[in-house]
Amino acid sequence: MRLDLTHRFVLGQVAVAVVAVSLARAMPGWGIPDWGALPLTLFVCVGLGWLLSRQLTRNVRVLSDCTNRISQGDLTAEVELPSGRHLTDETVDLARSVITMLGNLRELVEHIQSAADQVTGSSLELSQTSHDVNQKNGEIAHTMEVVAEGAARQLQDLERTSASIREVAEAIGANIEAADEAFSFVAEASQRASSGVEISQRLVAKMQVLFEKADQTGELVFRFDQKVRSMHRITEMITSVADKTHLLSLNASIEAARAGDAGRGFTVVAEEIRLLAESASGSAEQIADLMRQLEDESQRISQALREMGEGVGGGREDLDSIQGSMEHIQNAVQAASQRAQDISQQAGVRVGQAEQIVNKFEGISKVASETVEATDEMRLGLSAQTSGIEQMVRHVSRLLDTSVVLEKVAQRFRVARGGN
Repeated sequence: MRLDLTHRFVLGQVAVAVVAVSLARAMPGWGIPDWGALPLTLFVCVGLGWLLSRQLTRNVRVLSDCTNRISQGDLTAEVELPSGRHLTDETVDLARSVITMLGNLRELVEHIQSAADQVTGSSLELSQTSHDVNQKNGEIAHTMEVVAEGAARQLQDLERTSASIREVAEAIGANIEAADEAFSFVAEASQRASSGVEISQRLVAKMQVLFEKADQTGELVFRFDQKVRSMHRITEMITSVADKTHLLSLNASIEAARAGDAGRGFTVVAEEIRLLAESASGSAEQIADLMRQLEDESQRISQALREMGEGVGGGREDLDSIQGSMEHIQNAVQAASQRAQDISQQAGVRVGQAEQIVNKFEGISKVASETVEATDEMRLGLSAQTSGIEQMVRHVSRLLDTSVVLEKVAQRFRVARGGN
């Protein structure tokens, strides 16, 4: 049954008036003189009024004590009204609103504490991942330097080998005019051919090392791309936590507004939580932008590696062909020394073969030059990625600081007995 406070005050006044009138009529019969009846009546009425007012304000005192504890950050307070179970009034409605607001605040603080822990853990994990990626970038950059140095040395070897083969071709052409001088030139050509085979073998070994480094580089870039993709999930989780925190702060503001003056302090706290959530969301968006830039850079590097791999595949075939040609030249020169009578006829053939070899070496030199250029481009791309990751680490540090501030704000409230 409901009985408003206004009605209770009216009934109390009526009761006091009835008692006063009854005493005024009864006192002459009790033998009490008129000069003593008035003070006695006033005393009885004041006492009765005090008892009635104490009963009416008891719920208000309980609510006042509870809201004072909540304003000090103690969310473990319980609202238990000593009266109002049978006759409800405005104080019971206010108590229900305070209970609802208290439950929402507890849930909000628990969510904030959980979100702060998750953001802190995610930030630390993201920072460690960024450190690992930076370390991998350093290893890749070192590998690129080794590959570039090897390619430069191979290019110099190719130029020297091409010059040697040109000299052999010129020597064979000069031997056409004089058969008597053929034996000396053939011996010299045999020596040069043997040297060319050795150089070709060393070149093949060096190119194999270059191919292996290129394959390792492609694998490292692929791992880096996977790590970049895994960071997206962390960024999405951070954004989701920030959105939930923002929504909870709005709910707290609404409930505080409903509570009126009693919830004015919680409006300020909810506004601080909302600003922190917006800051965390902004940092998460900046991290997402950096992640997209890193992914674009990784895709460009992967494309460059694929193009370089295609050139490397062609270079392997050319190397095999060159090695076979060099061995064929060596066998041909040895046969020429045994057939001195046919040296004039064979010399023309050898000149043509030498020209073909020179052309092939020029093609290999071009591939090696392109490999050096591609390696330089990859080094520039890795440098840009390293700068982007360093910037991302700074943003992660800011996000971690924000989560610490958010956690400190949440720790101002106690949501369970004996702890935070």
